[in-house]
Amino acid sequence: MKLTFLFLISNAALGLQSCNGNAVKDLVDKAQSSSYSYTLSENNCSTGQHDFSSQEAMCDGLKNDSLNNYCASQLRHAKFQSDCPGRTW
Repeated sequence: MKLTFLFLISNAALGLQSCNGNAVKDLVDKAQSSSYSYTLSENNCSTGQHDFSSQEAMCDGLKNDSLNNYCASQLRHAKFQSDCPGRTW
């Protein structure tokens, strides 16, 4: 059963690529770009939506109080700890 499912998924991916060579690339690009974003709220105070092109830029953004409307500092710090390994706050 697992092998059949894997086979079907593989064929579907190949079919997408053969129909439209950019379809798979577009999906991957969209997934990658959205992985560096956040919106955090704490005590009715929101950072607003922030989207970044790299993990490094997102980590810098998490530390920026004015960018984040001086909001959700504890949540930003927790996200930084989990998503920015090897970096210091």
